Amino acid sequence: MRGNLKKIIITLLVFFIIALIIDMQGPTPYIRWYFVLPKYGKVVYNNHSIEKTLELAKKNVDKNDLVSGYLLYKNVIKRQPDNIDAYVGIADLYGQAQNFKEAEKYIKEAEKLIKDDTPDEKKAKIYHIAALIYDGLAAYADEEEIDFYLKKSLEYFSKILNLKNLNNIAMKEYKYLIFKKLGITYYLLNDLKKSNYYFLEAYNIKNDDDLLYSIAVSYLRLGDFPNTEKYLGLYKQKFGEDNIDLLIVNGFFYLKKGKNDEAMDYFKKALNKDNNYSKVYLFVARCYKQMGMKDKAKENYKKAFDINPFYIREPEVKDYIKDLGIDVKEYEDKIKQIREEKYSQVIKW
Repeated sequence: MRGNLKKIIITLLVFFIIALIIDMQGPTPYIRWYFVLPKYGKVVYNNHSIEKTLELAKKNVDKNDLVSGYLLYKNVIKRQPDNIDAYVGIADLYGQAQNFKEAEKYIKEAEKLIKDDTPDEKKAKIYHIAALIYDGLAAYADEEEIDFYLKKSLEYFSKILNLKNLNNIAMKEYKYLIFKKLGITYYLLNDLKKSNYYFLEAYNIKNDDDLLYSIAVSYLRLGDFPNTEKYLGLYKQKFGEDNIDLLIVNGFFYLKKGKNDEAMDYFKKALNKDNNYSKVYLFVARCYKQMGMKDKAKENYKKAFDINPFYIREPEVKDYIKDLGIDVKEYEDKIKQIREEKYSQVIKW
C-alpha cells in the first residue's frame, strides 16, 4: 500500500514538473517568475511581460539593488531593442549613482528612439532626466565646460515647456520642478535677476516652504531688503527662529548692510548648532574679509572648501577669494578626484 502511494506521489510530481515546464514555455504562462544572479551578471530566467519587467527593474533600483535593476532593463532591451523606457531607466539609474557620463550615453539612446507618435508624457520624462544629467555633468566638469553643460540643461528644460500635448497636471508639476531648478542654474550662471524670477515662479505654482529660503537669499543678493525681510518672516514662521539656515541668512542680511558685528553674532550661533556645516564658514569668511581680516577670511574659506570643495565654483565666492592667496587648483583637483571616482562606478558584478 505504501509502495503504491509513493509511486502515485512521484508520478503526480513528475506530471506537475512537466506541466510547469510546458506552462513556462507557453505564450501566456500561468506561473510567472524571474531569477537574477547579480553576482554573475545574469538574468537566468524571466517569463514576465515587458511592462512587468520594467516595473520589477524599477523596484530593484528603488531598493538600491542597482545591478538587478540594470540587468532587468538590459533584458528588456535584448527582447525589445527600441524600448525607450529601458534606456531611460538605465540613464536614471546611472544618474542616481552620479556617473553622469554613462547616464548621458543611455539618455541619448532614448532620445534617438523618439518618434512623431511618442506621447508627450514620455518625451517630458526623457527631457527632464536629460536636463538633470547635464546639470550633474556641470557639477563635475572642468571649469571651462561648466557653462556648456548648464546651457544644455536649460535646453532640455525648454523642450519640456514647449510640449503642446502634455496634460495640465503633468505640465504644472514639471513647471514647478523646472522653475525651481532654473533658479539654481541661473544663480550658477551669475544671472541673479533670472534666478530670483524662477524661484518666485516655482513658489507661485506650489507654495513649497523650503523655497522661502532661496527666495529670501535671492532678494538679498539683489539688495532688495524689504522683500528679503518679507520672505525671511515667512520662513521664520514655518521653521522657527533657531533654524540654522535662518541664522545664516539673518547674518547675511546684516553683512549686506555693513553691520559686521551683528552678522558675526548670527554666524557664531549657527556654528554652535553645527560646526561642520560648510555653508556657515563661507559667510564667516566673507564677514572677516569685509572687516579687513584677510588671514581669518582665508582660514574660514579653506574650512568650507575642505568640507565641500564645490563651493570654490560659486560666482560670489570666486570674486571674494581672488586676493586671499587660496590655491584654487588644490580644490579643483579634489573635484576631479571625486569625478573620477564617480565616473568609474559602472554597473558590474
